[in-house]
Amino acid sequence: MKSLNDLLHETQVLKLVKSGVHGRYTKEMLMDMLAACYRKRDVDRPELIPQHPVMLARNVKDLKPNIFEGMRKNENGIWIAEEKLDEMRAKWHLGGFTNRIDSRNRSDVTYEYADKTNSLPHLRDLPHELDGTLLDGGLCMPIKTINDGKTQTTGWLTTTTAVVNSKPQRAIELQKRWGWCRYFIYDILFYCGSDVRALKYEERYKLVKDVWQQLQETSQAKRIQLPIHEKGAFEKLYKDVVACGGEGLMFKRLDWPYEQRGRSKGSFKWKKYKELDGFITGYVPGKNEFSGLVGSLLISVLQDDQKMEVAAVQPGDLGFRNRITDPAGELKDEYYGKVVRIHYLCKTKNKRLRHAVLAPEQAFRTDKTLYDCTEF
Repeated sequence: MKSLNDLLHETQVLKLVKSGVHGRYTKEMLMDMLAACYRKRDVDRPELIPQHPVMLARNVKDLKPNIFEGMRKNENGIWIAEEKLDEMRAKWHLGGFTNRIDSRNRSDVTYEYADKTNSLPHLRDLPHELDGTLLDGGLCMPIKTINDGKTQTTGWLTTTTAVVNSKPQRAIELQKRWGWCRYFIYDILFYCGSDVRALKYEERYKLVKDVWQQLQETSQAKRIQLPIHEKGAFEKLYKDVVACGGEGLMFKRLDWPYEQRGRSKGSFKWKKYKELDGFITGYVPGKNEFSGLVGSLLISVLQDDQKMEVAAVQPGDLGFRNRITDPAGELKDEYYGKVVRIHYLCKTKNKRLRHAVLAPEQAFRTDKTLYDCTEF
């Protein structure tokens, strides 16, 4: 049973998380504290996986054109490019008796990272001599589409999440039929018990290759892979990846540590995108640090003379959010119906734009009206 002090501490943290008023704490710090409260309360549960957030990348679209150009050409030689995969991000904890796998997303109930271990028995039960190693990587099914009556998917990510997020028995059943999920190693946080997050990426990647080499001697060698790497000719690699149906590239700075708070300045994603013009039809209120401001803009197009909502996009920095928000915290009337250019990765089967963002330059199209927004 929880003590009164434990109960009060948990209640205070939970109020801060839900209120969006975090004071000197970031939301991630508060969620870590709340997860610790739950672990302390549930003493009868087995020891949980250490709660480690993954390093998040920024988008090259947020860079000034001249800076991106220098990065793309790798003029100073401090970047390396890696194929960006359409996968499910996951951490692989290599233990002495069993291995554990958890995702980058937290549970809405416990605020702990979702444990996917029992859905991936080929990774859970893999023997090795790497006890105390924590890898950052991605899960990807070997096929892009599943259709067995119960489960229907199209796309690498949707197929992988449909399998891994199923109940363990169903996940194993699907993998036995369609192939076992692969794990791509991106980075490393701990190596045989030693914390290596402060090391430069160039040094960490040597450890990644060492781990990969050791795992190649196991029964799951074909299912443990490394993404394609390139130290130069980024433009050619990008075109080759996109031509083969890939998402794009990841740029990683060779002298950068593993950052776990916010989006790292040592990692950028360069994704292929398509363009579409739509018009603003609404908004979603902001939360946390954007409470009282516009959180997202709802974008629609005309189909058969009817409005069809296709995306919700982030409106930009704090200054722009302030400009488009009225004193009541709502979207100003003059922005309704304005035409904007959207960049997106692909369309979903539900007629939504995946990874939709405002075009970084000249997002507002003054040369068009909403009646021109009929292409989808």
